[in-house]
This record gives sequence, structure tokens and C-alpha cells, in this order.
Amino acid sequence: MAIGEADPDAGVLRPMTAEEAERWVRSVGGVLVRQGTRPDGTPRWVALVRTPAAPGTKSRLIVGLGETPAGAAQMAEAAWQEVWKTLSETH
Repeated sequence: MAIGEADPDAGVLRPMTAEEAERWVRSVGGVLVRQGTRPDGTPRWVALVRTPAAPGTKSRLIVGLGETPAGAAQMAEAAWQEVWKTLSETH
């Protein structure tokens, strides 16, 4: 299975390490940004990636939020995979 790839039996993404998260976000041209901490001291991370785009259409921005880089990247990657799945089915 690839980084963050969905497990067809479980229907969920497998957990990523921080290194895998950074690598996946970079591979799709995105960025991971630390957004400070919540009032309770919990860190906040944002993964910003563009959706894959079909020819002739514009991509959109996906925002993944998490308490860790991996959590933010996983949220973004789940949305990215849904868009990719839709594009794959139509082409």
C-alpha cells in the first residue's frame, strides 16, 4: 500500500508517520504549516494541498487540520483521494 492509501477492506486510510505526511504533502505540491497552539496547549497543524484537476478544470484547495503534521496530512489526503477516485471513475 502507498503512503496513506486506503485499505480496501477497512475503508479507511492507514496512519502516516510525520515523515510520510511531509513526503506526501510535498509530492502533491502542498505545504504543512504549524498554526500555533490552542488555549489548552494542543498544537495545531494545517495541510494545504490542491485537488487533482481534470483537463480543462481548475483545481481547488483542500485544507486538512490536525494536532500533528500527520493528522493534518491524513485529513487532506482523505479528501484528495476522494477527488482522485471521482476523476478516475469519469476517465
